[in-house]
Amino acid sequence: MLISVFIFLGIVSSLSKFYLPTANSNTESNLKIAAINLLSANRKQMEVRKYLHEKDFDIILFQEFTPRWDNDLKNLKQKYPYQEKEVRDDNFGIALMSKGKIEEVEFQKLSKYGFPTIIGNFKIGEKDLSIIGTHPVPPTARIPFHDRNEQFKKLNKIVRDLEKENEVILMGDFNCTSFSPNFSLLTEGSTLRDSRIGFGILTSWWAEVEFIHITLDHALVSEGIKVKNRSVGPFIGSDHLPVELEIGFKVE
Repeated sequence: MLISVFIFLGIVSSLSKFYLPTANSNTESNLKIAAINLLSANRKQMEVRKYLHEKDFDIILFQEFTPRWDNDLKNLKQKYPYQEKEVRDDNFGIALMSKGKIEEVEFQKLSKYGFPTIIGNFKIGEKDLSIIGTHPVPPTARIPFHDRNEQFKKLNKIVRDLEKENEVILMGDFNCTSFSPNFSLLTEGSTLRDSRIGFGILTSWWAEVEFIHITLDHALVSEGIKVKNRSVGPFIGSDHLPVELEIGFKVE
């Protein structure tokens, strides 16, 4: 009985941070950002376009960005003139689209499979912001499990280097829940924190089957970023729900 009580208290403690309100702080600027795993086989193009029109994000990270999705979303060029993408026929194409200028962009191959991670640098007022979009392989066997974890370690080093000068957002479908011990490989030694803190668990996958949702899609933010709102979007045909993030920059 006593063991059960300790287990229950441990679970409550680990979950409570996601629901307790966070401290207020003065902020400048306001950005609406989304990370969307489109699903390469998703045929609900109209629902995706309607969703994007209604939400009017400033910056969008797309995953599973295939040649078909590149064609289906080509009209986004009018609203998002700054676009950097690596289009692929598999599930690991990636794209970063923005209303404002992407000052610099870099694609890195952090996986032995050669799948791309994108790093986009932005100037937001007086602030330098780096957005890292990544999509590791699902850990379905020993080799991809270790490959995903190695990618986490490489991402951690990139984050620690970038946050010396910039604020950082690391986001995407990590194929890992925050309750996995391997999740800390991403954050160890950095200032990154989970943007869900204060807003709830916000499960994102499997989108079609609500009662078995878990959170595989994440947005981690560095110390100088204030999360004003964090949510998940509606079902738009993918097995993942969109990650929605509204941020400002802390003013001391």
